[in-house]
Amino acid sequence: MLRKATDMRDDRDQRIGLSQTHINPLKWLGMAFLGLLTLLSVAVVHAENPRAAFVAIMLFALAAAPTAAIVLVQGNPFQEPSSVSPAPIAAAIIDH
Repeated sequence: MLRKATDMRDDRDQRIGLSQTHINPLKWLGMAFLGLLTLLSVAVVHAENPRAAFVAIMLFALAAAPTAAIVLVQGNPFQEPSSVSPAPIAAAIIDH
């Protein structure tokens, strides 16, 4: 029973490790492109007034940075090819 508990803990640690290291480069490329496109659109709209352009770009940057952090934290760590099967945990629960 102690061995099963240790195996379950190791599997949990492996899942947590994967969830913290998975980064989807396509997601970040798309996010960077759309962010740049939005930033350019904001700059073009406020091209006549430099002060308004600066304020609008700063507001966008202040909103985009936390959004990017949230996207990074809420990635998809358990999708292929780096997925870990929950079968050992399910088998340990069924055995008891």
